[in-house]
Amino acid sequence: MSYKIFLRLAVVAIVVWVLVELIHSCGENPTQNQLFTQLTMMRSDMQAVIKSGGQVTDYDDNRKTTFSRVYLILGVSAESWSDSLRRTYTDTLIGRGWHQVKSDESKPIFCKQGVYASLLPPHNEYGASLTMEFDASSTMQCRKLLSGD
Repeated sequence: MSYKIFLRLAVVAIVVWVLVELIHSCGENPTQNQLFTQLTMMRSDMQAVIKSGGQVTDYDDNRKTTFSRVYLILGVSAESWSDSLRRTYTDTLIGRGWHQVKSDESKPIFCKQGVYASLLPPHNEYGASLTMEFDASSTMQCRKLLSGD
């Protein structure tokens, strides 16, 4: 008899835990309005970067739509990449309100309004890339990086 009671309590505890986690995760995820607003800002800033130079090889404009995340990925050919172009991209982002949170010259990281962006140099046969992403994780990561923890 005590085994059945223990089993029922365990099932109830698991159900309660799942519900609490579900409610918590929904509270952390951005709203659809926030996603749309940030995606609009990201697209505008990415277009400013594109206009500043470099040969674009790929542009992923949130192809895999989800309900809790938006992203952009810009691919730039290795042949057109240079330190000067990296500085131009960095200056363009900073000029548009991005904060450089990691000052590694080769791989700078930026945050703006909870959006996380990284600029990666060419590697092996792949060109350079600029990625921007906004979701609960990026917001938390930017908050941590901007606070200096």
